[in-house]
Amino acid sequence: GANSGGANSEGANRGGANSGGANSEGANRGGANSGGANGASDDQVCTTGDDIDKPSGDGISSANGGGQSKPMVQDGDRVAQPLQEAVEYFDQLKDKLFVTPTTSHIPRGPFLGRLELLKEAAKCGLDRSPGVDLGSAAPLLMDYFMVFSNCNCCYEDIHTFLSAFPKADVQQFLDLAEQFVKPSEVEFYCPDDRVKTNLSNLRKHISLLQLQRHGGRHDSLTVDQKEVLIAHCIKYFREGIRISATSPSIAAQYTDFYGLLAAHLIIELYGELGDYSQLYKAIMLLEEARGFISVPIKMFLMKLYCYIGAMDACTELYEALAIKHIQVESLGFLPMRYIQAVGSFGFAGQFYRTALRFYYSCSKETTEHVIQAYKNGIFHKITEMIDFAERISCSLNFAYIIVDTHMMEFTTTIHSVENAKEYFSKEWFSGLPYSTSKLEAYCAKLTDGRNLIVFDDWSPPHRKMKSEEAKASFELECHWLRIRVNILQCLKQALSLLEVPPATSQASAQEHTSNSVSTLESRVKELSQIARHTRGLRGYELLKQREKNPLLPIQSPPPSLAYTLLENNLDELVVQALCALGQIVRGSPSVKDALQHAIKVAKSVQGAMRGVPETLRAAFERVSQGDMDIHMEHPYKIMTCTHIDLEKYVLFMQIVGCVAMICGICAEYLALSGDGKKKKKKKGQSKEMSALENELVGFLKELQQVVVEASQQFKPLPEFSKLSKNLSKLYMKSDAGLDKQDCSSGVSEISTESDKDERKAVQSVMDANKTVFISVCQSVLQSYSDSFQSVHEMVVAKTEFITSIISQLGGVV
Repeated sequence: GANSGGANSEGANRGGANSGGANSEGANRGGANSGGANGASDDQVCTTGDDIDKPSGDGISSANGGGQSKPMVQDGDRVAQPLQEAVEYFDQLKDKLFVTPTTSHIPRGPFLGRLELLKEAAKCGLDRSPGVDLGSAAPLLMDYFMVFSNCNCCYEDIHTFLSAFPKADVQQFLDLAEQFVKPSEVEFYCPDDRVKTNLSNLRKHISLLQLQRHGGRHDSLTVDQKEVLIAHCIKYFREGIRISATSPSIAAQYTDFYGLLAAHLIIELYGELGDYSQLYKAIMLLEEARGFISVPIKMFLMKLYCYIGAMDACTELYEALAIKHIQVESLGFLPMRYIQAVGSFGFAGQFYRTALRFYYSCSKETTEHVIQAYKNGIFHKITEMIDFAERISCSLNFAYIIVDTHMMEFTTTIHSVENAKEYFSKEWFSGLPYSTSKLEAYCAKLTDGRNLIVFDDWSPPHRKMKSEEAKASFELECHWLRIRVNILQCLKQALSLLEVPPATSQASAQEHTSNSVSTLESRVKELSQIARHTRGLRGYELLKQREKNPLLPIQSPPPSLAYTLLENNLDELVVQALCALGQIVRGSPSVKDALQHAIKVAKSVQGAMRGVPETLRAAFERVSQGDMDIHMEHPYKIMTCTHIDLEKYVLFMQIVGCVAMICGICAEYLALSGDGKKKKKKKGQSKEMSALENELVGFLKELQQVVVEASQQFKPLPEFSKLSKNLSKLYMKSDAGLDKQDCSSGVSEISTESDKDERKAVQSVMDANKTVFISVCQSVLQSYSDSFQSVHEMVVAKTEFITSIISQLGGVV
C-alpha cells in the first residue's frame, strides 16, 4: 500500500482532507483544516500501489510479508533469499510503472516500500547480509524525488527517511536533488499553456527547500548566505501575493511556504545577531499578505505579536481565525499566556470570559449528550463523552484562566485591607482547590490540551521540539499554577491574623493568633519549597538555554512566567515580606533583616529593567507637539530596534501589589496591638512596637521610591491618535522608515536589471512595504500605549495605598 508498512509514520495520510501535515489530530487549523502549507490535497498522490496488477507467485507474499508477518531476525540463508526477493519485487514494480503504467498516475507505494525495506533492514543489521544487495539510499531517494517532487506529499513522505539513513547518503541525495531542480524555470507570468508546467516547477522548488532545511543544509549557512536565501524566498513570496489577489481570503497558497521559510530564517538571525529589528522584519514580511492571509501565517504572526507584547494585533488575528469550541483549548493557550502578562487587562477580561463560557458549557452539554446517547442506544459513545468532559474539566488552560482571573482582579481592583478581607471571604475562593491537599491532587490530574505542533516547521530533527520538552513545559506551567495559588493562600492566611473572635478571653485571642501565624509560616515554607523545586525542573533549564531566542524552535511552547518570576527572585520579595509579618506578630527583633533583603531584591529588579529609552520618549513628545524635523531619526525606527521588558515590569508591579497588601496587614496588626480595647498591651511593649513601625515605614518609603523609578520608564505615551497621525506624516515626508535596500529586501538584486516592468514591480513593493511598516508600528504603538496606561493606573493605586499605610503608621509621607 501507499503507506508501505509505516513509511508515512507521522500521521500524514496526504491523499485525504488532512493536508495540513503537522497537525495529525485533525482540525486545529482554524475550522475546515484549510491551513496546510500546501493547500488542498493533490489527486496525483491519492493513487496507491493497489491500483497496479500484482504479479503472481511467491514473490508477492515474500515482499508483502517481509516487514510485517514474519520478523527478519533470522540466520543467513533463511533471511537472504526472501529479503532479496523483496528487493527484486519492488524493483520490478517500479520498472513496470515506468514502462507500462496501467493508470495515468504513478503510485508512491513501490518507491516508499523500497525505502522502508532498506530502512528496516538497516535497523535490524541485515543490510550487509551475504547475498543481499539492498542498494544505496541516495539513488532510491532520488528515484522517488524525480517522480513526486512536484507533489504536495514529497516532503511528508521523504523527511522521515532522512534521519534514518547515513548522513553521507542524505547529503549525496540533496546534491543530486539540487542538480535536478532549476529555480530559474519558475515563472509567475507565463502563457496559459505553460501554467501547469510552471506550477510543477514551483512545487519541485518548494520540495527541495523543505528537504534542504530538514537535511541540515541551512544550519551551515553563514549570516550573509542566510540573507541571500531570505531575499530569494521574499521574492517568490511577494510574487505569489500578487497572483493570489483573486484567491479566497483564507486559502493557502503554494507561495506561503516561501514567506514562512523566510520568517523562520529571519528569526534565526535574530537569535544569532541579537538584532531586535529582525522580529519586526519578519512581522512586516508576513503582514504583506494581509487581506488574503492563510491560517499558518496568521498563527505565526500571532506568536510574533505576542512575543513583542502587541496584544491589539494578536487579538485581531485571534478573532480572524474564528477559534471556537475545542480550539479554545488547543489554540487559545498562546494569547492566554501573554494577554495579562503584558498589561492588556481590558482584553484579558474579555478573553477570559469568552474562554470560560466554553469550559463551563462543556459539562452541561456533555450531560445532555449522554442522555441522548442512552435514549438512542449508542452506549459505546457514552464513555468517550464522559472522558472528554473530564479531560476538559481538568485542563491546564482552564485552571490557568481561573487563577489568572483572580490574580488580575486582586492586583488591579483591591487597594485596601478592608477590600481584601471582603474579596477573600467570597464563596468562590473556598470552593476552588486552594487548600494544600486539594491542590496537590488537582495538579496531578491536570491535562495538557495545547496543540504545540500547529506551526509549520521543516527543521532537522535535532532542532525540532521534542516530546520531552512539551512534557517539561507542562510540568513547569503546573508549578507556576501552584506558585500563584500559594501566594493567594498566604495572603488569605495573613488576613486571618486580623480576625480575632469577638467576646473571647485574652488567652483565647493569643491562641488564635499563635495558630494563625504558625499556619502562615507553614504556607510560606511551602511557597519557598515549590519555588526551589521549580528552579530544578527540566523545563526551567530549557528556558535558560533558550533565553537568547525563546522563539526557536517555532513549535516550542511560550516561555513560562515562572521563569521570569524565579530568575529575577521576585518570589523572595513575597517570602521576605511574609516572614517580616510573622516576625512582627511574634515580636522578633530580626524584622529588619527580612525587610532589607526584600528591598534589595526590588532594587535589583528595577535596575535591570529595560523600559522605553529616553531618546524614543523624547522623540514621541516632539512629534506629538507638531515638531516635524525631517532630519531627526524617526521614532518608529528607534522603536523597532528596542526591546522593552514590559512583561517583567507588569509582573514586578503585581508582586509589589502583593507586598503592599502584606505591609498593610502589618500596619493593621500593629494598630490592633496598640489598641487596649482590642488587645491588651503588654508592659514595656510600646517602645518595641514603635521600633517595628519605624522599620516598616522605612521599608515602605524605599519600596515606593523603587516603584516610582520603575514607572518612569513606562510612563503613558502622549495621546495616541494625535501621535500616530503625526508619526505617519513625518514618515512619508522624510522617508525615514526603512531605507531603499530594506524596503526591497533583495528584490532589486535578484530582478532583471533592464526590465522596466520589473523595476515598476520593485517600486510597487517598496511603496507597499512603507504602508505595511506604518501599519505594523501603529498597531504595536497602540498596544504599548494601552498597556502603559492600564499598568499606570494600577501603579498609581498601589502608590496611594502605600502612602496611606505610611500615614497610618505615623510616618511622614
